[in-house]
Amino acid sequence: MDQDKHIEPAQKEIIVIDVIKKQLIRALFIYLLVSNVFIFLRIVLRMFGADPANIFAGFIFIVSGLFLLPFFGIFPRFYDPIVTGSPTADMSAIIALFCSNIMVFLIMSIIYVISRMLKTRKQTSETIKRSKPVDATAAENSVD
Repeated sequence: MDQDKHIEPAQKEIIVIDVIKKQLIRALFIYLLVSNVFIFLRIVLRMFGADPANIFAGFIFIVSGLFLLPFFGIFPRFYDPIVTGSPTADMSAIIALFCSNIMVFLIMSIIYVISRMLKTRKQTSETIKRSKPVDATAAENSVD
């Protein structure tokens, strides 16, 4: 029973890397879900010419505006304020939806690759320590 409870130090570090990776990816998925919902609702409301004075529409426009801050004015020619009863395509929101999805998936991929690199380095160093200690003189002789 005691052997089952004993975890090697390298194994503990690998578990910590996995936990951090999962937490970061969960946070990114939550961000992606919330931002996509609000931006999509904004696009739909703008396409039907929703009144920003309405409580629901105003709330959606305000919250989605937070996610759109980096994208406002990306197409100056298409800039148009929200006008009640005037259906328009919100080009900044459409671009933000596309770009934010790509960026979040890129960040998730980077997190995955970095965690694999860290885990592989830990596993390699632990294998070298336990199985066969590295003899520096033998390594130098084999290079020559």
